[in-house]
Amino acid sequence: MVKERDVVITGMGLLSPLGIGVEENWGNVKSLKTGIGHYPQDGMPRLMQYMGKVSDFDAEKDVSHKLMAQMKFLNR
Repeated sequence: MVKERDVVITGMGLLSPLGIGVEENWGNVKSLKTGIGHYPQDGMPRLMQYMGKVSDFDAEKDVSHKLMAQMKFLNR
């Protein structure tokens, strides 16, 4: 049995290759823009040469080495 309950959304945030913030991202989606670009690098498999890049983003300085390795893997 499913119980009904109230849900309150207190805010939304978004950071993607299409922009920073919900409005910018949604505007770019509606404009049919893509966050996928071609970034060839020597020795990189062809499939991985197409990826999204988020510009002007710096990770926190106190992120652990293990988490940074996971972020690098998951960002692909």
